Amino acid sequence: MELKELSEKTLQIFQAENIFDLGQKLMESLNNEEKMEAFAELVGGDLSTDWLQKIYQYYLADRKDKKQDYTPKQPLTCVLDPEP
Repeated sequence: MELKELSEKTLQIFQAENIFDLGQKLMESLNNEEKMEAFAELVGGDLSTDWLQKIYQYYLADRKDKKQDYTPKQPLTCVLDPEP
């Protein structure tokens, strides 16, 4: 799946207007099993890849001026599968 398609569908699932609002919408949806399952289905159940990191890194990192990058690899796993 292309990153643009993934981003658009993720915004739809969590009812966020844009990438900047996504973090708040994710926090509001932590206990919403339906949305979490919809996202897991969107990524084909592959929780070994941090798809949210890819979205944030592409759209929000300021690599050119500040050399920023999103490095944490585990937030998605913690949200979708909190029990190890």
